[in-house]
Amino acid sequence: MNSFLANIRPRLASEPDAPVFIVSGNESADLDSIVSALTTAFFLQRYSPKSICIPFINTERADLPLRNDTVYVFEQTKVDPSLLFFRDELDTTLKKIPADRMSLFLVDHNLLSGSLSQWNNVAVAGVIDHHDDEGLYTTANPRRIEVTGSCTSLIAETFMKELQTKVDSEDCKSIARLMMGPILVDTGNLNPAINKAKPLDIAMHDSLLPLTGWSNTDFYYKAISDARHDTSKLSCYDLLRKDYKEWTVTRPSGDSVKVGISSVPGLVQKYIARDSKQAIHDAIQRWSNNRSLDLYIALWQDDLGAANGGYQREFLMEPYTTGFDSLREALEASDMKLERLTDLDTDDFVASGGRVYRQHNTTWSRKLIWPLVEKLLVEGK
Repeated sequence: MNSFLANIRPRLASEPDAPVFIVSGNESADLDSIVSALTTAFFLQRYSPKSICIPFINTERADLPLRNDTVYVFEQTKVDPSLLFFRDELDTTLKKIPADRMSLFLVDHNLLSGSLSQWNNVAVAGVIDHHDDEGLYTTANPRRIEVTGSCTSLIAETFMKELQTKVDSEDCKSIARLMMGPILVDTGNLNPAINKAKPLDIAMHDSLLPLTGWSNTDFYYKAISDARHDTSKLSCYDLLRKDYKEWTVTRPSGDSVKVGISSVPGLVQKYIARDSKQAIHDAIQRWSNNRSLDLYIALWQDDLGAANGGYQREFLMEPYTTGFDSLREALEASDMKLERLTDLDTDDFVASGGRVYRQHNTTWSRKLIWPLVEKLLVEGK
């Protein structure tokens, strides 16, 4: 893997006419998106040796240490982060390359948004994703969008034959271990109680396992999960920006609404005890102002173990402009099964329309919650 990565920058400098593929995950830049981009670019390079395939990590380089699980997986698979391409570096790298020499390959998303909108004039050559199908890029090949726990499962199946038969043994082991990480994390170690693992996730786990050199993956899941949930060195503000996505929606009135959603490891009570209620509100205010949001949502989650209630989710929303009361009421009536909590309540927070809830239907992750929020906003809620 590192040999592939180390060759990209020299080729960009020495092959000015070579076609360039940018393989990009989504703006949350979580483990699934990063591994999907990295492994897809690796295999595309083998299929198209005359092209230059760049795995794009859709966050700034300085933010990588916020992703403890990714850092851990990189350490275990010996991926050198210094060889990767991050959001704050790519413009400089590609500024001399004309759009007609560039193509995009989208993984773990199927709609250009946020910082990627600058590439609206670049052809989307391929899409592999497990989110709702936005109906775009219909000529992309491959174009594979289907529900799985992890997008990496789709990547693994797409390139499994190549991995099993044509990749040398050391690279094969490293890549299999790399792919195994997000498959385990995004399915809760294939735990049926969490209800995230689909048949393809299980099949890809079983296909990759012999290639990893391990007899089982329980220890790997626990180590990644421990790293992911180690937030001891992260401030409230860092937690909100660690796994974040945003969208802009046009309501029936013609007004545009900018919505940001953070996914946060740990429950609200954990951070109240660690940092205080006011510190959480200050961090939310600061991050929402930074992103100029109309509506901010935070999704908190933790697995407390069977003796303490198991896997739990909490849902926070805070409007920064008016007109979100009907949206809140629709969400309260939805299948998310929200129960009002008062842990973070202050007079200002509640007066603005801010609310925190226990989310009893824990199958609703951001992948499902955002399409519902978008649908309700488009309908005028």
